[in-house]
Amino acid sequence: MYVVEAVFFSALYRSYWKTLCQKLRANFGEGPPDPEDITQLAFIKYSQQVATKPIENPQGYLYTLAKNLYIDQYRSQIRYDGFIDEIFSDLALAPIGANSSEDVTLQSEKLAIIDSALKTLTDKQLQIVKANRIQGETYQQISQSTGYSISDICRTLEAVNKILQQAIRNWENGIPSPTPRKKKSRDDRN
Repeated sequence: MYVVEAVFFSALYRSYWKTLCQKLRANFGEGPPDPEDITQLAFIKYSQQVATKPIENPQGYLYTLAKNLYIDQYRSQIRYDGFIDEIFSDLALAPIGANSSEDVTLQSEKLAIIDSALKTLTDKQLQIVKANRIQGETYQQISQSTGYSISDICRTLEAVNKILQQAIRNWENGIPSPTPRKKKSRDDRN
């Protein structure tokens, strides 16, 4: 039985992969996210689903799955862009897209400083920042998934904001940014 499913999946993949990519391009453009990446994810999810239940209309199911994955990726990218915009706003930085090449260079350097500062965060801090700022989870949702108290989550996010603000202030004053530190375990404090 498993061999039959594998043969069917292989045939479906070869016959429908290109068509699904074309449908995604026609409906959503070239990306991001890339239609080929979304198609690949859809086939992976399909192979996981087909093992648990039979699917009557594989092509329709794959298209719906791909469409939902595309929308999820798009929303995630919007949240990430919003996170970057929020960092710029919190740190009183000018938005990217300035007119002069000097401004663009300065903004790129500031982004590199922020990236470097994010690499100094502990695993706990990074987990909470990603959950809240990128995935859009509420403090309550983070608390339920991690076991951290809401006040601990608030303190952690406040500490991260201070780290980012200090990194930008140091950069502006010519102080080198710290090197990424060894990640602390989940039980360690901020």
